[in-house]
Amino acid sequence: GHYEGKSLNDPEVRKLFNRDYLKESDWYQERLVSKQNLDIQLWDNHVDYLQAFLEKKGYQEEARRLNISKKLDAARLEREKTSKADYLNFLDGTIGVQPMSVFSQ
Repeated sequence: GHYEGKSLNDPEVRKLFNRDYLKESDWYQERLVSKQNLDIQLWDNHVDYLQAFLEKKGYQEEARRLNISKKLDAARLEREKTSKADYLNFLDGTIGVQPMSVFSQ
């Protein structure tokens, strides 16, 4: 097939599927930022849940048995890690996630 007079073998079309071209695109960068935001939200939820469990009356022994304090510390560290700007470097090369703004249009 052809589009705007170009075939799949046209260099301009082929470059659209080049890894480096894709990774530099605004589209891809938005996917990485969306993934970072989703991961931050996920770890915020984990922290909130574990904190609430620790504060639950009558569950102190169970919280101790399950090492909830240690898990809460680990969740806080992950939340901190995902919140840093260099987390985007960690995500580089992944598919990221579809930005939610696309669905609200």
